[in-house]
This record gives sequence, C-alpha cells and structure tokens, in this order.
Amino acid sequence: MTLTHKTIHVDYYHGQHNFTLQFFQDDVLVGWVDYSTYGEEIYIQMIKVKTQFRRSGIGKTMLRTLQQEYPNQEISLGSLTDSGEKLIQAMPVKMIPNGNVGNLQQELEQVRKDIVIANDTKNYDIMHDLYDRERELEDEIDNRSPTKRIFENEIQNIVWKNAQYYIRVDDLEDARYISAWTVGGKKIGELATRRLMVPESNGYLNISYVEVAKAHRRNGLAYQMYRAILEYAAPSVKGICSYLPDVADRNKIPAIWKRLGGFTHPTNEDLILVNRPTI
Repeated sequence: MTLTHKTIHVDYYHGQHNFTLQFFQDDVLVGWVDYSTYGEEIYIQMIKVKTQFRRSGIGKTMLRTLQQEYPNQEISLGSLTDSGEKLIQAMPVKMIPNGNVGNLQQELEQVRKDIVIANDTKNYDIMHDLYDRERELEDEIDNRSPTKRIFENEIQNIVWKNAQYYIRVDDLEDARYISAWTVGGKKIGELATRRLMVPESNGYLNISYVEVAKAHRRNGLAYQMYRAILEYAAPSVKGICSYLPDVADRNKIPAIWKRLGGFTHPTNEDLILVNRPTI
C-alpha cells in the first residue's frame, strides 16, 4: 500500500504549535495524527485510522513518518485508547542517550564550581542566584529520563526467528539487551545484563533481568535469548553468569542453565557460569 502525506499547521498559542499529519491512499484520507510541539517537546494528541483501513499497517507508518520528521526526539504519547496502546506495543523502538540531560548535568557542575568561587570571594548576591539555579537544574534533571525512546523505521538486528516469534538484540556489537516478539509485532519478553563488580565474574555478563509473558512461556524463548547473548555479546565477554535462586536446594542448577552447559564457580558455589562457545 502506497501512502502520501501532508502536514497542516493548525494554530499557535503560548509557544505551542499544533499540527495535523494527514495520510492518503489514492487521494482518499485514510488516517491522521494530531500532535503539538513546544520547544523540543512533541506530544501526540490523537492517532486515528479510518475503520475500513485498519489492520493494514497504516498506524505504524504514521508513527514512523512522524518520527522521521523529528529524528532523535522522543515523542510523548499521553493518554492512549486500548487500540492506541496495542499500536505502541507493536512498534520497534530503540533507546538513545538523552543529550538534554547531559547538557543540564554539565551546567549543574559549572554552577556548583561558581558557587565555591562566589563563596570564597564573599560575593553573596551572586551566590544566592547560583543556589537558585542549582535547585532549578536539580529539579529539571530529576524530572527527565537519561534515555529517550525512538521509534525505529524497521525491525533491526533479528538474530532468531520461527513461525511465531523472533528475537532481536539492541546492538550486534554488544548485545546487552535482548527482546522477544511475536511475528505480529508484540513484545513479549526481554533479557538485560550488567557486569558484576566481583572478581569471580570477571569477563562474564550477569543476567540481571529476564522475563517472558506467561502466555508465551515453554516455547524456548528464554533459551533463545540466552543463546543470543552468548553469540552476539562483545568479543571481550567470556560468557554469562547468575547467582543461584534463593531456594531450599542451593546446589541445584536451574534446568535452563544446565541446558546451556552451566556450572557452579569453583570458589563461589552461589554463582553459576556458562562459558561462551569457542566456535
């Protein structure tokens, strides 16, 4: 389906611009996105696809097109209907650093240095102004996320797939985050790792979080996510590790770790290791 689109500037007040992004098929209006901008912030007010054109990917196309208009800027979604929530859940996304937070943190560091100088020189009038700015920056940083969610133009980095599901990694050079999806585009599992600051785990990625939606368990998805970590993590990674679950039989290695070739650390029996395959 080939779509065309156009943007209409609806109005402006108090620094806020309001737009409608309209989509057409053969000159027939099939859907639109009402959104607003205020400075660098973008808010979706409404997403609408006409009933007869739904379930054909138009909603995803509209969100991707809006993201292309504002690359590397997070689009705020506000309150969503059930159908809108399902659409968002089906969208492939990536998380990128929020540069605004970094800039604010740099300014905060400089303000704190200036406070010290003002105190040393007994310039109290300036020091009070600097304290006010310090509090403003701290509040602004607290209210902002260090990362931004960006809608991707297409599904990337798929490393495993069958008739029902696929597994993708966040970065083929590192693979610190793995997600599982249905072929219909709904995320139903994720796995995250981190490095432990203990000598026994040096070179191993710790599995800090893993979850698969209850309705999709026992389909091998967790195993495939573990395998993706072992195959696609950075070259310096020796393997994966985890502490034994807090159960009565502390020496029993969980079945999925046994399947991966897991073993307890020779000097720390609470730690399970899986070596990365050498081929």
